[in-house]
Amino acid sequence: MSDDLSDAAERGRDKQGPRGLSNELSDAGDDNDGEKEPTTRFTVDLPDSLHRRFKIAAAEDNQSMKDLMITALQQYLRQR
Repeated sequence: MSDDLSDAAERGRDKQGPRGLSNELSDAGDDNDGEKEPTTRFTVDLPDSLHRRFKIAAAEDNQSMKDLMITALQQYLRQR
């Protein structure tokens, strides 16, 4: 493993509880008394056409792809 990957893996272990779950259970974006919730890197392989549509939609909505993905995942999980 390269040094960068080792460092990333170590940061991930520092932030996560059992079975890789975040120690924070609240929704991302909730107010935590001004504290930012720890994050975990999430890598997904998307078809090129979906990635292109996603990137365009985020730009049209003046949002980052990250923020749009967080919003979409929160909405999905609330509706389950």
